[in-house]
Amino acid sequence: MILAESFGASLALRLASRDPRRFKSLVLVNSATALSFSSNSSSSSSGPNRSLSSALVGIAAATGIARFLPVPVYRGAAAVLTPLLLDARGSTDDGDRGSENESENGSESESALLAAAKMMSLGGGTLTRTTTNGVAKRLELLSRADPGEAALQRVTTRTLLVASARDALLPSVSEAGRLSRILPNSSRLLLPDSGHAALLEARLDLAAELERAGFGAGAGAAAAAAVAVVEEEGKEEKGEESSSSSSSLSLSSSSVQPPWSLSDPEFDGAVESLRLLRELVSPLVTGGEFLESLTAATSVSSSSSTFLSSTASSSLTERSKKPSRSKGSPILFVSNHSRFGIYDLVFVLAELYSRGIKARGLAHKNHFDSGSPLGPIFKRFGAVAASPRSAFRLLAEGEAVLLFPGGAAEVNKGKGQDYQLLWKKEADFVRLAARFPGCKIVPFAAVGAEEAYDLILDQKEQLSNPVLGPLARAAFNSLGLEAEEALLPLAALPFTRGLVPAFPIPLPRPERLYFEFCEPIDAAAMIAETSPEETYARVRSEVEAAIERQRRVRASDPLRPTGARLREAAKRFVPRRLEF
Repeated sequence: MILAESFGASLALRLASRDPRRFKSLVLVNSATALSFSSNSSSSSSGPNRSLSSALVGIAAATGIARFLPVPVYRGAAAVLTPLLLDARGSTDDGDRGSENESENGSESESALLAAAKMMSLGGGTLTRTTTNGVAKRLELLSRADPGEAALQRVTTRTLLVASARDALLPSVSEAGRLSRILPNSSRLLLPDSGHAALLEARLDLAAELERAGFGAGAGAAAAAAVAVVEEEGKEEKGEESSSSSSSLSLSSSSVQPPWSLSDPEFDGAVESLRLLRELVSPLVTGGEFLESLTAATSVSSSSSTFLSSTASSSLTERSKKPSRSKGSPILFVSNHSRFGIYDLVFVLAELYSRGIKARGLAHKNHFDSGSPLGPIFKRFGAVAASPRSAFRLLAEGEAVLLFPGGAAEVNKGKGQDYQLLWKKEADFVRLAARFPGCKIVPFAAVGAEEAYDLILDQKEQLSNPVLGPLARAAFNSLGLEAEEALLPLAALPFTRGLVPAFPIPLPRPERLYFEFCEPIDAAAMIAETSPEETYARVRSEVEAAIERQRRVRASDPLRPTGARLREAAKRFVPRRLEF
């Protein structure tokens, strides 16, 4: 097995492309292939994040500027780059990112990274012109880090692509997704709370993660079988006769495959676009062990990561257009809906995704049919028009679905209705989930989004206004819509003390978000023991109880104010100790 990180990952891919049989398996951590700026690179046109970073590397490589930078620049480089390489905050067992244990773990990891940087500076801290020439050469190599699509497709070696969701240096999640769609025998492992230098983080038990992902010491037979399958499929694609009677096998049906293949490039890009905002909002997730239980059925999830896979049964072009995915048991996430229904939605989707669950939201049909300014956002994050048929179809296909029983009533909730559950009394969603064997209902609560908006006028105030009311009704009637469902409350622009209205899109303040996931409920088994109505009552009571718990957490959270989180983030860019 070859374990390689960042720049080393790109070198490992080059070696494997030349002789795939030399290695039993590859484990590539936050591959630097995203930085490639060469003309034959398959990553050169893969989004703004990659274009900016690769352009900077390309310019530095082309000009050779690194050779002319003064030595003091290199002496300070470790302190400057440390916060980009490492998420020193980490995550504790209880999910609270603000605890003392986090600070201790972060301090140890940061000290380790600074020590490593000191060792790399040649002569135990003595920086010379040889060092600068070496950096310049590395930048030149980085500009050609991606060996190209043709070379990557030759890598039949079983490969695990490890990506840190909080990598501030590279777009590692989307890059791992891109590579998984090219490498014919690859899988993904996401680290939800790790930075670029994940291997230096004390909380990461790499051996345990590899074992759970099927890349442990006893995985040799499975790796050999997987490579054989890939080679047989390659022969079939070229019109060659198979030399084995097992050629009908495919990786998509292999026992090493997990149930979700999250290789959709659009969703990768959507989650990647939240990188900086996710750092600012800093969502606090509780109940992660229950999310683990949902993916543990495939024996590939763990406390800090989730195993994701691509398949080798189709060509690159086919995979890019329509990624194939093995289905698991459907999941129905049921929660309170925040006012406006958008701010916390995209972040909970990102948090679930970084833990191996690609959930599909259900949004009001008005967002898709009436040119709503929120429609493109919902679409980008995979939402579909809400209807019983849509929910049935998604669950029937083994998808994870986000359901908000309060619907438009909670989206348009008025002043003084924060966190009230305005659910219908029917237990329809329970009966729906029970129709699918193994379907789990996961109650969860979302807190923080209600406080992100300052209301000027709620829906009732607008409709009862003698001027605004008739205008609003006439406007929505002309579109064939009911004002009571389509008219959103009127919010103020952030930080304007409620004086300047935000129109047409309500803009939130970057309030911290709090998500609590409760124990999954087997819908069919629960109904067999009780009734749909009792199951519905349990789900509702668990959501209400979780809301209250998270509101108490929010009230005592020292990082709740935006300014406090900004100050905490700024500390990451102030070195604790620099001994050069």
